[in-house]
Amino acid sequence: MNAEDSWMSQQKKYWDKFDAVCSKARMEFPSDSDLQSVVGSLRTKMYDPLAKKAKKSIILWGVVVVAAFVINPTVGIIGLAVGGFMIYKNVTKLKGYK
Repeated sequence: MNAEDSWMSQQKKYWDKFDAVCSKARMEFPSDSDLQSVVGSLRTKMYDPLAKKAKKSIILWGVVVVAAFVINPTVGIIGLAVGGFMIYKNVTKLKGYK
């Protein structure tokens, strides 16, 4: 997990720069419809795969938590703690991509 957190923190500066460049392009050239469509499609191509991966992980951890409660309530509580953390982490990623 630490390696993934480190990787994500390093990637954040690139995502921030990408957002800044897209925002600046939209503000500087609002009448250029070709540029606006390219920026929009690029953002979609960059964000959609990441958002889909995070959503799949949220669903997976939700199923794991429910299955853990069905198998054994004690294991379910541990699963709830771990699953809750992982779901929170992926929701935070989704918010970061937007």
